[in-house]
Amino acid sequence: MRLTLVEPRAGLHGAAERPLTIFTHIPKCAGTAFETILDAVGKSRGRTVRRIRGSIYGQFLGPGKFQNCERALQPGALPKIPEEVAFLTGHLPFGVHRQIAGDCIYITLLREPEARCRSHFRHGIERGGWTEDTPLADLFASGALIDNPQVRQLAGLADPDTPCGEREVKTALRHLEEVYGVVGTQERFDDFLAAMIALYDWPAVCYGGNRGSEEEEPEGGTAAWRQTLRDRHTCDRELYAEVARRQPLWRRDLESRTAPGGKAVERREILLTASFPRLGPEVGAVVWGPSARLLTRDAFQQAFAPMQAQGRLRIVAA
Repeated sequence: MRLTLVEPRAGLHGAAERPLTIFTHIPKCAGTAFETILDAVGKSRGRTVRRIRGSIYGQFLGPGKFQNCERALQPGALPKIPEEVAFLTGHLPFGVHRQIAGDCIYITLLREPEARCRSHFRHGIERGGWTEDTPLADLFASGALIDNPQVRQLAGLADPDTPCGEREVKTALRHLEEVYGVVGTQERFDDFLAAMIALYDWPAVCYGGNRGSEEEEPEGGTAAWRQTLRDRHTCDRELYAEVARRQPLWRRDLESRTAPGGKAVERREILLTASFPRLGPEVGAVVWGPSARLLTRDAFQQAFAPMQAQGRLRIVAA
C-alpha cells in the first residue's frame, strides 16, 4: 500500500465559526474517499457527520441503493438535522439547505466528465448492474446513467427528466460562486484536502489507496460508445472547464481576518485513515474502527519512516 500525507495549505487559516457544512457528493468524483476522511476527522474532533444514503436521479450505484436523494428537496422529506451535526453529506442536490434551520455552507468535488462516466461504467460492471458489452446508450435510455450529473446536482434539479442545458450550467456556476465555500476536483484532490485541513483546523491527514483513478474505456469500445460519452456530457464539460480554471479553491470570507500569514502551522497530530494491523494499540488512539488513528507527529514519523525511505509515503506540503 502507498500512503499520502497531506499537510494544511500554507498561509491559509480558517475563521473560528463554521456553519453546518453540506458536502455535495457527486457519484464517482472521489467523494467516498473524502467521506472516509470526513468520518475519521469527525470522530477525532468530537463532531457529528450525518450521511443521507441512497442514489440520485435513479442512477445505478449498487444493489439496494434505491432511495432517490433528489426527493430531499421536497418539503419535510429531509430528516431533522440535530444541532450537533457539523457535516451533512450524501448524493444530495443543491437546495437542501432551505430545509435546515440556521446557516449552511456547501463544499464539493468535481471530475473530468468523461473520466467520471467511464469510472461509473466500471463501477456498474463490478456491482452487477450491467456487463462490459452493454451499449452505453442503453444505460442512458434506461435511466441507469444520467446525462450531465454534475451540472444537475449543482444546479439543484429535482426531476431527472428535466432537460439540462445552458441555463442549468449558468445556475450551477452561480451556486458555486455564491454559496459553495470550497470547490475541488478529483484530479486536484490533495489541494482540496489541504485547503479543508487549513480552513477547518483539522489534523494533517494520511490516507491510503486510490481516490477514483482514471479508468480505461471498455475493451472493444466502439465509435458509437465514445460518441455517446461525448454527447451526454456537453454541459458537464463546460462546467468542469470553468471550475478547473478557478483560483482559489475556497471563498475568501472563510479565511481568518486575524490569523498570521506565511507558512502553514504544523499540525502536532496526524490522522491516519488507512488500516495497518501491525500498529499496536499503544501507537495512537483508535478513533474510527480499526482503520483510523490519531497519532502524534513523532509517533507517525517513527512508525512510517521505513515506508518513506522506500518511496511508498508521499508527502504533500502545499
